Amino acid sequence: MIRKHTPLALAAALLFIAHGASAATFEFTGTTAGGPTFSRPVETLDFIPTIDPVAYSAFEFTVSSTGFYNFLSVANGGWDNFTLLYGPGFNPAFPLTNAIVANDDRNFTAGESAFSANLSAGVRYTYVTTGLESMAFGAFNNSIEGMGTVTAVPEPSTYLMLALGLAALGCKRLSARRAAPRG
Repeated sequence: MIRKHTPLALAAALLFIAHGASAATFEFTGTTAGGPTFSRPVETLDFIPTIDPVAYSAFEFTVSSTGFYNFLSVANGGWDNFTLLYGPGFNPAFPLTNAIVANDDRNFTAGESAFSANLSAGVRYTYVTTGLESMAFGAFNNSIEGMGTVTAVPEPSTYLMLALGLAALGCKRLSARRAAPRG
């Protein structure tokens, strides 16, 4: 016996599939004020303009699923932001190396930067937020939206602090054992 699927059953199946493939959004805030500086490339990623170095904030992350991800940066306070994506690494001394995509103004709106990129699971990426020029800096709200989970990569100083904390706990425990009466 051949079963025919009704349009309602097909619609329900498509809704279930679409719901299971919903996008995840990772949001974070930061500032470029007082940050390190570099000579940023232009939006086409083919040369570095002759402007003074600009302050930047770099966010390192990985994704759990390969696919397209949308990036959005909104500058707070009226400054003109500029964003870039690097992968698999970012070295501010070589700002064209590993650059994937850059954007100045989303839909010609100063203070908003957006782009999409195809990312691979497990690769370390760096989302750089900076200013259009050296006098453009400030706070921002950023988001990354895609099919997989976005996971921040801890800075090396985080690992150092963890190691120092564990060492301090180990020393305290060792001291307590030595001071305990033996019986």
